[in-house]
Amino acid sequence: MKNVYLVVNKWATEDASDTSITVFEKYEDAREEMQKQIKQEINENMSQAFDNGELVDGYCAEEGIDYWECWEDGYYSSNFVNISIEKKEVLWLRIYYKKQYIKVNFEQIMIILKTNIALTIQTD
Repeated sequence: MKNVYLVVNKWATEDASDTSITVFEKYEDAREEMQKQIKQEINENMSQAFDNGELVDGYCAEEGIDYWECWEDGYYSSNFVNISIEKKEVLWLRIYYKKQYIKVNFEQIMIILKTNIALTIQTD
């Protein structure tokens, strides 16, 4: 069995919400991507929560080795961003390709991740 590392970025505003997942073979690469996404959130999407990199009144933030989150105080579920790294053991991968699902092994997964094929990861 092999492991992959998912960088999961969940966010919500009053108008919308979404989750994006980026998959990495190496933890170090996932950690680098997480740091990049945090910097982007601080400088762009959650810029109202920071002044020169410092958290302003009315916003809260927490962080650990594998997660970072920021939210408007009192509005955690409607105005927040949460970025984390999740380690998953990959048993196999299902790819929807040409109107059918194809099961592939780990080595094939790593090749596919370098392409732009839409895929669904089955981790258990």
